[in-house]
Amino acid sequence: MVAATVVALGLGVHSSIPPASAQDVPVDESPDIADEAERRIGEAVISVNGPVADSTAWLGTDELAELSAKLDDVAGDPPIEVLETNGDWLIPFEAGGVGTHVSLAGQVGETVVQLAVPDGFQPRYLRATMTISPDVDSGYIEYSAEGIETRTINLGSRRDGTRVERPQVVVFDLRGIDVRREKITLTIRNRLRSEDTACTTTLQGAWVDLNAGGWVLRGAPTPPTQVNTFIPPLLTELELHVPAEPTSNEAEAAALVALGVVRNVIGNAPDISIVPLDDPGVLPQVEFSPTRRSIVVSEALSAGLHIVTSKNDQQGSLLALGGDGEQLVREAAAMSGEYRALTAGTIVDVSHYDPDGEAATLASWATARYDEDGLEILPVSSADSDIDVARQTRFTLDELEIFDLGTTGVGRMEMLWFIDQASLGGPVEAARLRGEGRFTPLADSAQATISIFFNGVLAHAENLQGNDAGHFEFDVTLTPELLTRTLGLQVIVDYTPPSGFCRPGEIPFELQVDPFTELIVVPGQIQDPSFDRYPQVFVPEFRVGLDAYSHDRVALAIRTLAALQRITREPLEPDFVDLQTAMATNQPSFLVAEDTADIGQYLDLLADEPLAVASEDRVELLRFDVDVGRAILSAYELENNDRLLLTWTEGEIGVSGPELATDLIDSFSSRTDSFKTLFGDTYLVSEGSPPLSISVRAGEVQPTPIQLAPDYLQRAVPFLIGLLVAVAGVVLFVLMQRRRSVEHPRRFY
Repeated sequence: MVAATVVALGLGVHSSIPPASAQDVPVDESPDIADEAERRIGEAVISVNGPVADSTAWLGTDELAELSAKLDDVAGDPPIEVLETNGDWLIPFEAGGVGTHVSLAGQVGETVVQLAVPDGFQPRYLRATMTISPDVDSGYIEYSAEGIETRTINLGSRRDGTRVERPQVVVFDLRGIDVRREKITLTIRNRLRSEDTACTTTLQGAWVDLNAGGWVLRGAPTPPTQVNTFIPPLLTELELHVPAEPTSNEAEAAALVALGVVRNVIGNAPDISIVPLDDPGVLPQVEFSPTRRSIVVSEALSAGLHIVTSKNDQQGSLLALGGDGEQLVREAAAMSGEYRALTAGTIVDVSHYDPDGEAATLASWATARYDEDGLEILPVSSADSDIDVARQTRFTLDELEIFDLGTTGVGRMEMLWFIDQASLGGPVEAARLRGEGRFTPLADSAQATISIFFNGVLAHAENLQGNDAGHFEFDVTLTPELLTRTLGLQVIVDYTPPSGFCRPGEIPFELQVDPFTELIVVPGQIQDPSFDRYPQVFVPEFRVGLDAYSHDRVALAIRTLAALQRITREPLEPDFVDLQTAMATNQPSFLVAEDTADIGQYLDLLADEPLAVASEDRVELLRFDVDVGRAILSAYELENNDRLLLTWTEGEIGVSGPELATDLIDSFSSRTDSFKTLFGDTYLVSEGSPPLSISVRAGEVQPTPIQLAPDYLQRAVPFLIGLLVAVAGVVLFVLMQRRRSVEHPRRFY
């Protein structure tokens, strides 16, 4: 039925094409495209067309080869770079937050992808290498977005020889799509006809994968001019400028800003650098880049959030936050908590923001007004923010912002949701999922089942056959081993129509989970003291203690907190205090300090003498020497209070302790999953050794004191003494033998 609709709308549906001459290629009248028309089109390119009235922008083989080579070369941390051809910008999938690939699974399916488009750019096309599962005989892909009509890619047919078996390059035409808030939302639908048409197959079957992909943008990047659009969704670098010796308020404000930025970025985690201000009251000059932002936080600046344009030729813009003490923290909290709700403009004065008061928190529908005191942000009225006490441990899927609650089609359909414990108000020791849903009543001989998995473990399964009302309920209690940092909730629906075959569009089946389905949790802690407790133990509040308020200490704290913020949507709200206050508090705390006697007493791996780490069977795993610098991130518990400690020890030679601490944070802070890469309770690095995660307190390894071998001079002394004793003994023995010979001469008969 969908295919018929496409034809009726007059959309072009094209199959794979053989090598064509230039005159066979439809082109735009623009010079750059006209030049490309003289080039031969490669066999691997699948044509992409919109309505018949539109011409198609084709990529020449040279341009395609350049784009393909760049996409094939990037891995791990793919760069965002300017292509030589026409100055276009290339955004690889991984750099733009899409992931390593886009998977279109099932004979009938739909996938939504968000692509970042910085201000001043327009999307041109998306390129990827497409792989089709062997069981697919024919089919097509539709894609649509705001501003364009549905466009189609025909995969060809195995029967008439138009289907290409090997992986091939596919190009999506993105021209004309409306850009909203620096991103476009692309909906991709797959319609596949498979040789294996049995709906009850246990195999995945019928899939299309788009790998090694990226999208290309064209335009001139423009500097930001409004406070509420200063942070782009695609951000690779964030420079935070703070005084060289910041106050606790300046450090706290800078941390809040960094955490707010991390939550607004849809691509990979940005690289955060803390730059000291030589003069706290003077703004630095910055160069403009669409993927880099500079923010200044200083009490010496005038109150408010200000967009300031540099006076150099590059015309870079920065965001300045100023104000005394709590006013500066209040501005940072407003920017971090409800950034998109800030009023547009080059200057915003936050004169009222109280997320913990009776007025609750500033919501996305909050308004703003000007008065004699500047701009006041008005929070939600108390009548709208009253929360029933029972909801403190009850969360609906709607409240958890899980909106993809329905599926339609035939065969196997899946829904996957992720819920982190921090979003549930902190660590939980018990959880229960209770809810209901509705589905299309089954015709005779049709079959349908629903299965619910938590972190890959089957928790509930139900046969929907025979339920004429089209209604189902479930009540699942999660076992303790499933209560990890993040709960992965997977709902799988298998549907077989009466015919027993999964023909796209034939007798569609729909299932909808009620958005008021509840996740009921009991607050508590069941995780051993380890990295698995973070960031949920930092909700709703925690303290950060530094042994000195310097820009390098603040940088270490902010970058670690940003890595934690990366793995939860719940805002982290640190309270910066001095080290002793943070160590003595009865709240969870994060400590950043050089190793001292006060710090070392809490760590099993720190000691004045050399030590080794050995397994239970006494196999040595790691060895430290006293003259080698080291940095350690450790999670431990002190009097039932969680502590996360970043500390370091200076070595006698080589790399300094703070540099090692920076290397330790660098090893995980820029990754997409960030803090999730750590396991155990201790993460450490020493000079000449790579970072290592281990579990010291769980009994898996044992710190074992060792003795250094003495130097060669000390080692030679006992040897010489022993040698002298031996020589003296030999001499004495010889003398005694001679004396006996004189006194008792031998006689020979």
